[in-house]
Amino acid sequence: MAMVLMIIGAAVMLAMFCALAWWTRKSERDISYDKPGISEEQANALRFGIAVSVNQSVTGGL
Repeated sequence: MAMVLMIIGAAVMLAMFCALAWWTRKSERDISYDKPGISEEQANALRFGIAVSVNQSVTGGL
C-alpha cells in the first residue's frame, strides 16, 4: 500500500513540475518585448517592469 501511495505521489509531483515548466515557458513567450508589431514605448515599459521586478530584494524594497 505504501509503495502505491509513493508512486502516486511521485506522479503528482512530476505532473506539477511539468505544469510549472510549461507555464514558465508560456509566460516567457507572452512577455517578449522584441516581437514585431509592438511599439517602442510598450517595449520600453516591459523592459522597465522586468528590471524593477528582478532588482527587488527579498523584503520587496528597492
